[in-house]
Amino acid sequence: MKSALIKKYITPFCFLSSGIISLYFFIQSIYKLLREINKNVVLVNLGSYYMLGASIGLLSLSSLFILDQWSKKSISKYWSNLIQKIFLFGFILLFILPHIINYFVSSYLVDNGYQICEAASRSWLYIHKIVYVHPPQACYKTLVFP
Repeated sequence: MKSALIKKYITPFCFLSSGIISLYFFIQSIYKLLREINKNVVLVNLGSYYMLGASIGLLSLSSLFILDQWSKKSISKYWSNLIQKIFLFGFILLFILPHIINYFVSSYLVDNGYQICEAASRSWLYIHKIVYVHPPQACYKTLVFP
């Protein structure tokens, strides 16, 4: 009884809520980047750009769980293939999108006179927080970002 309850309600809810939270985090970071783009200090948080691919994958998995557990009929081959393709697209986007965004943002900022402030930038595994400053002499070690 307990495992059936978890399989039917808890698992889809976990994937669905994780997907929505990931999508919100991605949208918030893009909004913050666009809001800061012409200021003296611009923070590019590459780790947050992985969230779009993660949200697409998690939302497709939650839809698969919901269709499988809550519908009376079995999932048709069409829907199964479509959800698999969406999941694969999200998985590929998970690894490609941060690098694409970094390339275009970096090109734009460097072309407009910004420089990377190495003293304030941080990097750990896949989480890269790159700080661009304009004018370059504004770079100092005490720039702090969350």
